[in-house]
Amino acid sequence: MSDDLKNIYKAANKLAFYFDDKTPRDLYRGQTSTEERKGTPVLYPNPGFTRKSGPPRLPDVQVFMRQIEKAEGGIVEEKWVKGCRTMRGDYRGVSTFSKVTMPSMTWYRLPRDTDIPVALAVTQDGTNEERGIHYTIAPKDDMPLSLYQVWLNELNAKLSKAEV
Repeated sequence: MSDDLKNIYKAANKLAFYFDDKTPRDLYRGQTSTEERKGTPVLYPNPGFTRKSGPPRLPDVQVFMRQIEKAEGGIVEEKWVKGCRTMRGDYRGVSTFSKVTMPSMTWYRLPRDTDIPVALAVTQDGTNEERGIHYTIAPKDDMPLSLYQVWLNELNAKLSKAEV
C-alpha cells in the first residue's frame, strides 16, 4: 500500500488527523432499516441514492470499471474503488462519527484502538464534538471493490450495537 494519502496530510501539516494503525476513539456508524433488511454489512460503502426531497446522496466511494486480464486468459470487467487522494470532498470512504448523530437509525460502535487494516486509513474530518466529529474509513489506493469489502469486513467483525 502506498503512503500517498498519508503524505497529503503530512504536507498540509495535518498528520494528527490521519490514522492507519489503530482507531483513535470509538467510532459510530448508523444503519437504516432498509440496509438491515437487505443484510448490508454496516461498514460497506453506501452506493448513493436519490432522496425524495433535497440533493441526491452521493456514493461513499467512487466505483469504476477496470479491465483485468485473467491468468488463464481472457479479459473481464471488474468493479474497483478509487483510492482517496484528498482531505476534503466526496467519494473519500465510509462515514463514521464520534457519537450517535441520528437516533432513528440502528447504531454500531467500532471500539477505540481497533487495528486498522493495512489497505485502509481513518481520517478525522472535523473538530466539532457537539455535533459529532466526522471520520472517514478511506481506501489508501485503488483496489477491487470486493477487496475493499474484505478489508472493511475485518472492521465489521469488531462492531457491537451501540447504546442510544
